[in-house]
Amino acid sequence: MIAVESLKAALDASPLAILGIMIRERIAYCRQGVNSHGGDQELLALIASTDGLWYGYLYRASPDQLKESGADKPWVATLVNSRTEMDGATAEAALQSVRYHLFERNDYEPCFTQEPGDILAFCATFEEGCKALEKIIRCFDPDLRDFGPGGTRPPGQCNIYCFTDRWPSGEYIPPELI
Repeated sequence: MIAVESLKAALDASPLAILGIMIRERIAYCRQGVNSHGGDQELLALIASTDGLWYGYLYRASPDQLKESGADKPWVATLVNSRTEMDGATAEAALQSVRYHLFERNDYEPCFTQEPGDILAFCATFEEGCKALEKIIRCFDPDLRDFGPGGTRPPGQCNIYCFTDRWPSGEYIPPELI
């Protein structure tokens, strides 16, 4: 169709009609991340865009974050469900958007586990963290991760927080509700 080809050519030629790195490549990786402790490696992977946006996220936690979580391994690999797009023209810009939306605004949704270790893993190395994200991606089923019809809970545990121990309103979440 000539009209569709013409429209595609207009999109390709427009300097302002750009796609972010997450849409183009599905992975944003930096050897010196913006959120990782000590500027270490960091990775964001776009897993799916069904019923929100689903990401795999890997970063090095700070000593304070590790102390608060009780974890003894510094790399955090986690599944994130957000209604907000985290993207940018470059990997650095996409990871800056992670800082803003996850760490500053707590802009993510709770989601459920499908099996143990498929929603959050503390790992000894970046490579182990990548393997943990591979497990999350291989078994990912959005219908088993989100609230079902009418707000019913699917089987499994709910991971209500990954980045804070407070509701977005700032209210503390008692451990028995998690």
